[in-house]
Amino acid sequence: MRRLLLVCAVLLIGGFVAARFVLRPVAAAPESTVAAAGGMTHDLPDAEADDTLLYLRPGDSTGLARTRGALTLALEDASGPSDVDALSGRWRLRFTVAGQPPVTRTVNGYAITGANLVQLDADPRYEALVLTYTGGAHCCTTFHVFDEAEGAWRTDSVEAGSFSFELHDLDADGGAELVSEDPRFEYAFGSFAGSRGSSRIVALRDGRLQDVTVEPRFRAALEVHRDRLRAALPEAEDDPDAQRGLLGALAAQHALLGDAQAGYTLAARTYVHADQGEFLDTLRVFLVENGFITRTEAQALRAE
Repeated sequence: MRRLLLVCAVLLIGGFVAARFVLRPVAAAPESTVAAAGGMTHDLPDAEADDTLLYLRPGDSTGLARTRGALTLALEDASGPSDVDALSGRWRLRFTVAGQPPVTRTVNGYAITGANLVQLDADPRYEALVLTYTGGAHCCTTFHVFDEAEGAWRTDSVEAGSFSFELHDLDADGGAELVSEDPRFEYAFGSFAGSRGSSRIVALRDGRLQDVTVEPRFRAALEVHRDRLRAALPEAEDDPDAQRGLLGALAAQHALLGDAQAGYTLAARTYVHADQGEFLDTLRVFLVENGFITRTEAQALRAE
């Protein structure tokens, strides 16, 4: 019974995380939403109608498959017909490109909670994006990309922590970027529930996932997230924990936009509780240790 409850809990959490795996354009600056019933919505030019994730459930031992263009992705239970243990890593991936022998892969021994075929670069070929979940409270989802080029399969992954990713074609080049809040902010200034993060944008380049957050062409997306964080401040006015989370994220967001002083000033003026000095000290250290500003820049910050 204990084993069954654990499996069910993992699948529920994994299903929630996978439900945030969404494709939407950023042009309209939509509020972050969760796709209903684990679905995906998007406006990429070559979209197909069936965009639901391939979800795994106990007893799904017959396999699930998706085909787009010349690529077919199948999720198979490597252990044969049985109840699938969500933490066993028994699920394997089978890729088939038209005219080529199939290729099978497993992913780190973690539970695969969802997968789909998407376009993450300007190459017309689809990539496989696979979600895995380690188990445990507030941790951890990893996004894995499998990319076929001239018969060879390349793979890379990026840790999402608990924030997960959404997919947006931010620069309208036909390939989606992975967009999230930075998981380094979890528990940085208080509780998990009060944590918010600055922008994190990851793109597929030559088969590798690269952090492209500060590239100039994504500045508009950074400004959108800054404004959303600021819009949430009034609701946190009477909640110091939530205030610290928002102001920490905002300070980093302003630093990403090249104006760390503005974010620090906002934090100093807004957070007027008894532990203000401790919070501002923690904020400066966090910004330096995580590369948002240099030590020299931190020393120059003033609580104006």
